[in-house]
Amino acid sequence: MRNKEKLTLQELLNNKVTIPAIQRDYAFGRTDAITANKRKEFIAKLASVINGEQDNLHLDFVYGKKLSESFIPLDGQQRITTLWLLSIYLYKSLAENSEGVTFLDNFSYATRTSTREFCLSILKEDWNCQEATIEYFQNQKWFFNSWRFDPTIMGMLVVLEEIRNALPDGGNITKLNNITFSFLDVEELGQPEELYVKMNSRGKQLSDWDNFKAELFELDSLNCMIPSDDENVVERSYKEWVDTEFLDFFWDLGTDGKDKAEFTESRMLRFFKMNFFLNRMFSTESAENNATEVIKFNQKNWKEQIDEIFLKSLKIFVDFIKTNKEKIEEYEFARFDKGLRVDDLCSVLKKDDSDDGYIADLDLYFAYWQYIQKTATTSFDVAELANILRITANFEESYRKDYDITQRYLKSFKEAIDYGSGILQYFAKEDLSYISFGSNSDEQKLEEIEKAKLLLGTDFEQWSKNIYTAEKHPYFNGTIGWILRLSNNTSKEFELLSPQLLNRFDENGLKNRLDVSCMVKYTDLRVQGFNWFFPKNNGDDGAGNLLRDRSWKRYFRDRGYKKDTTLEIDISWINQWLSEVEVDIEKLDLWKQWLIHYPSILNRIGAIDIWGDVIVGLPWRVRVFSSNKYNLAIVAAQQEIGGFDYWGNMDSTINEVYIDDKSVNLSFDNSRNEYIISKEGTEIERVSAKPIANAIEQLRLALDKL
Repeated sequence: MRNKEKLTLQELLNNKVTIPAIQRDYAFGRTDAITANKRKEFIAKLASVINGEQDNLHLDFVYGKKLSESFIPLDGQQRITTLWLLSIYLYKSLAENSEGVTFLDNFSYATRTSTREFCLSILKEDWNCQEATIEYFQNQKWFFNSWRFDPTIMGMLVVLEEIRNALPDGGNITKLNNITFSFLDVEELGQPEELYVKMNSRGKQLSDWDNFKAELFELDSLNCMIPSDDENVVERSYKEWVDTEFLDFFWDLGTDGKDKAEFTESRMLRFFKMNFFLNRMFSTESAENNATEVIKFNQKNWKEQIDEIFLKSLKIFVDFIKTNKEKIEEYEFARFDKGLRVDDLCSVLKKDDSDDGYIADLDLYFAYWQYIQKTATTSFDVAELANILRITANFEESYRKDYDITQRYLKSFKEAIDYGSGILQYFAKEDLSYISFGSNSDEQKLEEIEKAKLLLGTDFEQWSKNIYTAEKHPYFNGTIGWILRLSNNTSKEFELLSPQLLNRFDENGLKNRLDVSCMVKYTDLRVQGFNWFFPKNNGDDGAGNLLRDRSWKRYFRDRGYKKDTTLEIDISWINQWLSEVEVDIEKLDLWKQWLIHYPSILNRIGAIDIWGDVIVGLPWRVRVFSSNKYNLAIVAAQQEIGGFDYWGNMDSTINEVYIDDKSVNLSFDNSRNEYIISKEGTEIERVSAKPIANAIEQLRLALDKL
């Protein structure tokens, strides 16, 4: 992209475009009257272009930074996101399949995981444009209940409904290229302080923080003097602290003058709301049963939270980060790339949404917060903080937290963090049978118990190196119980096995999908309950739910520790897979033989289902209940020989295809395990698929004779 170049959305999305974590949420979908009017007017302008009522529309500049093959927008997020939603809506309204529109895949949000998952789902899932209302989307099977509390997601639904109202019948998709904007590199914007002065030279309405602060400063508790043991420290009130050190702390989080000017106040307000939530949740007076009720209570009664103890806790947190941030960043810990996720913590603090999206960020924030409060009565132990953050991350990465059990799992973390002898002793020594760290978190809890015992044992130096390194894997992210079981909790065996196993996976899942054909020699990989799907990589079917998906992570996590050891799933086959033990393939199930001999089948299918003597495959990316069925023998011929298209059929008994260059039809007789070659309705030859290893070569020879 060249500076000041006029671009369409498609041209912009020739690069990866990511809304950075430091950006605010998608504010264009807010429901206040001012935003609603602006939204309606803007979408009406876009619709006038799509309908041909207006020839062109230029949306001024989008400011950002080009980094390698990616574009990071710093201003223009709302316009880009709205155009992206409009594009999806128009493509979904087309009669023909729009999966080939790959440029839309290049847009995503880095603000929080739920937003990224929704962006994938709204693009990949099937939905009806004519019914595109907020209620309609919330009732879709792929829409998770917790998404209702992500302000960006809810904003996108509001905008999609507005687009549907403006363009109920879709529109001319080619007109999208008549909507343009200009790119301006952020380096040409001038000095940050200069920008800040320019921005603040304009009058502006009172912000939400201004209104909140006015009520806050009316409270008597803000006049309490801050206690200090240092005689040289000038005595001051919490009111003075909020207006000086507290403000400076959030100001310094900003990236430049413009960022500081726009978002410092909203970040401070968000910080207060997060701590109102935590304070009320742990209050002995709280009668609320879930996170929703806590939020509703605080919206009306937040002033009840403000006392000297609450204000002191805020100051303890801010002072700790200011004093220890450098020490934390310099601490070497194999589980994390740099420091102890303090940059991630700062990213959480930099978010500016004043709604309830902070619930999604509470795992990391609360781990820091609770340990920092503990240091008010104990000394700071960076190694203890490291293990707290490590264990928190392991649960955070492994399980989607149900919004309604937020109280339960955070109370469990509080008990673990506050444990006097340290969090490892807590997991190794205490009875945790009544403790829950998230929905269906038992396997991870039992895994953490086993790891804590190993890390406290005599071989702790070797185990700490091995465990922390394995936990760092970008796909499994702390879920390594299956490897511990396979190694019989022996450090040398674990050190040998973990790299062999983990190196077969990258951040998306299994590096080589064809590895599946090797695995099926030793085990039935099909995941029961999902119509016999094999585990998937991330992105194969849009965003996965960590509790219900069909991922490799879920598959191997389920082969970790169980409370009832008799329920532990056998994993001895993994050793055979690693060592490539020779097996009598001809004695295996037919579907396994097809995959082993012709692993290219996996380029088309990701599931196996069997009805009597009929074996069919289902695609990787299509929903289970609406997908076509593929005959494995026909898929093998299509992948190995080619010469014809094969898109499967809803009826598993229909498997005839036409081979263009031979002018013949090819089908498969499942009962006799034979290919049938016919011409103009007349059978001309049968080719045996016995043994399966020779089936394709025999078919190739038969076709070459024609």
